[in-house]
Amino acid sequence: FVQRGGSIINNIISKNTGGSGYAFYYDSDQDGSITGNIITDGLAYLDGMDVNGSLTNNIFSGGLAGNFEFSDDDAGISNNMILNSPEGTLEIKADSQVDQTIYFSNNLFSYNASAYILKVGSDAYARNYVTTNQNNFINNDGLTVRAPSSENYSVENNYWGTTTESDIQAIIYDWNDDASLGFLDYDPYLSTPNTLAPVSPPKNTVKQSANGGVTLTWNANPESDVAGYKVYY
Repeated sequence: FVQRGGSIINNIISKNTGGSGYAFYYDSDQDGSITGNIITDGLAYLDGMDVNGSLTNNIFSGGLAGNFEFSDDDAGISNNMILNSPEGTLEIKADSQVDQTIYFSNNLFSYNASAYILKVGSDAYARNYVTTNQNNFINNDGLTVRAPSSENYSVENNYWGTTTESDIQAIIYDWNDDASLGFLDYDPYLSTPNTLAPVSPPKNTVKQSANGGVTLTWNANPESDVAGYKVYY
């Protein structure tokens, strides 16, 4: 449990249960940077977090939920891995302290469940100043990206794990699904993964016994810059 903390950098945070049952629970303002952390063994939760610094290069291996509000022109959320979220909503907002473009970009969403929602453009400041692009959505299991109420928002130039229009539309939840919402503009979209985002975990990894040892197989990654794989044992 962290409240009004400063910078949290290069930690491995695991096997915690004290933050209302979450692996990591951050309450209120972020006055520094949250960078280079690996958070495992459960869902991480941001509770009304004002983002004044950067949230970058973290691995949320049990998922990330809650809401954060950009509160400074130097704020940004990028190059994070958000994996295995079982449920909940991650909501992106901004406040009156923001008056220039800031970015929610170059993040990876992978293996998140059908009960997981990414809610974008939730207020006027977010719609005007927060750019949500260049993120990769790969190998999710029904994750949806939800439009704000009665307002439109752009989520152009993201990679949705497919170039099939109907499959992308299944990820987008907007006026076409609920008339109380606005539209999400997702076109143009990336036809290949953004290689500036973190690489996605391999899919369909299978272990088989073979001649006194084991054989591992998996699907090749969709990213074009993957040079090889490392196996740890």
